[in-house]
Amino acid sequence: MTPYILFLSAEHFHFSGVMAVVSGGLFMSFRAHEIFKTGTTRINMTGVWNTLIFVMNALVFVLIGLELPDIINGLGDISLMEGIKYGLIISLIVIVVRLLWIYPVAHLPRWFSEKARRDPSPGWKNPLIIGWAGMRGVVSLATALSIPVMMNSQAEFPMRNLIIFITFVVIFVTLVFQGLTLPLIIKLTKIGEIDHILPSHEQQAGIQMRLDKLAVHKLDNEYNDAVNSNGLLENLKKRWKVISNFTRIISILLKCVPTDEMIWQNIIK
Repeated sequence: MTPYILFLSAEHFHFSGVMAVVSGGLFMSFRAHEIFKTGTTRINMTGVWNTLIFVMNALVFVLIGLELPDIINGLGDISLMEGIKYGLIISLIVIVVRLLWIYPVAHLPRWFSEKARRDPSPGWKNPLIIGWAGMRGVVSLATALSIPVMMNSQAEFPMRNLIIFITFVVIFVTLVFQGLTLPLIIKLTKIGEIDHILPSHEQQAGIQMRLDKLAVHKLDNEYNDAVNSNGLLENLKKRWKVISNFTRIISILLKCVPTDEMIWQNIIK
């Protein structure tokens, strides 16, 4: 019901209902960790939303294909080639402007904040990748389609079809041209990870060690009497302590002795 309430409320006060729904969705995404608190809920939510996003994106581009002939016919005195030319010019401006502002945004905070300087420098490669990854899509189309057909004077909104057509061209250029060339740029720049990421077998050992610590801690604090009077629980506690100590040793060896990942995975198991 939330999208309908946002849309109708915005339209009632003569604002853009489409942009209200988009803004509400961004707010919900930002606050999702507060609304969906349990891990099971978040996992289910992620699966559902990934499916819905895929379906909605497909429907949006089907809408583009259905609307495009009517938009082209409504260009009026402007020819198709002129519309494409305008769209290519705007696409070039969009790409260049994004690349121009991404570098100051990435580097200027390091000049004014000591905390920002503690993080690794983004260099020139990371801003280039971020700038080149600025594809346009659903939000751009929603913004263009939110332009009213008629103004308050009951006159048609000037150049509405041209604006929507230019938006179609920008979406196509950024998705196809930038999307297809992005892997090539990543490969040519030979970009690496800024943050140190542990190998999967080291992450698995660390997670196992923390889980064993939590299990022993819970038994000591909440079930201490039951453990002392129950041989099975006492043996289980001793086993977890042994596993925790063994995993700690394994995690230390992983940092000191380079070896095959599969060997360590078999040892942990």
